[in-house]
Amino acid sequence: QPPRVVATSAVTTSANSITMTSHGYAANQEVTYNKGAGTKIAGLNDGQIYFIKAVTNANTFTLSETAGGAVVGLTGTGNNAQSFVGKTNTGMTLTCNFNCYNWN
Repeated sequence: QPPRVVATSAVTTSANSITMTSHGYAANQEVTYNKGAGTKIAGLNDGQIYFIKAVTNANTFTLSETAGGAVVGLTGTGNNAQSFVGKTNTGMTLTCNFNCYNWN
C-alpha cells in the first residue's frame, strides 16, 4: 500500500488519535510509521510497526504497540511529511478491460 501522509494538524495529542480521511484501517491491523523528513510524532518511533487500537470513525484511529495493547500516548504532532503504511480498503483501485492481457 502507498504511504498515507499525516499532517501535524491530524494528530490530536489530547485524544492520542490520528485523523486521515477515509483511512480504511481496522482494529489490530499492522501499520508502519515513517517520520519523513522532520520531527517524529512524540510517542512513536520511526520505522516501527504499530497496531490500530481503535477505529473511532471512518477518519480517526488510535495506535497500540501490540495487538490489543494499550493506546500509545502521543505528546507531539511531528511534521507534515510523516506517513503510515499499511493495508487499507481505500486508496488506489486498478481496473482492466477484458483484453488487458493480449497473449496473441
